[in-house]
Amino acid sequence: MNRQIVVDEKTIPVTFADISERLLSSGTDSVRFRTKRLCENALRRMTDVRETLNGDAATARAYLAKHVEKIVMELDGGMYVASGG
Repeated sequence: MNRQIVVDEKTIPVTFADISERLLSSGTDSVRFRTKRLCENALRRMTDVRETLNGDAATARAYLAKHVEKIVMELDGGMYVASGG
């Protein structure tokens, strides 16, 4: 069954097969490939943050100061829980 979508004021005919191909293909324009790439980038950046925070204290403090206004430490049982914004 043919459907049409509008992208940037242009009407494009699409079929269920087109959509399935885009979702399931292994090409660089597939949704699966893009999602995988986003996850890889997020994990890499999280690793970078961990390395920064586990390194020199002054560097970690400067990094946090760029991204966090305050950190509130609250005692919860036998450990502290950090929160802030």
